[in-house]
Amino acid sequence: MTSACVVFVTASNRKEADKISKTIVKERLAACVNQLPSIRSRYWWKGKVENKKIKV
Repeated sequence: MTSACVVFVTASNRKEADKISKTIVKERLAACVNQLPSIRSRYWWKGKVENKKIKV
């Protein structure tokens, strides 16, 4: 059985949030990380880590 969980983490600024999200995805501790409030998504795609800003 596959299980999943959602984890919320706070950061003091965007630079710190970027570092945390990049490390989590690079180390494959998460398949995808979404940063708020401007919604940025970081994930693996075709062998590399992608970083996209989602337009709302």
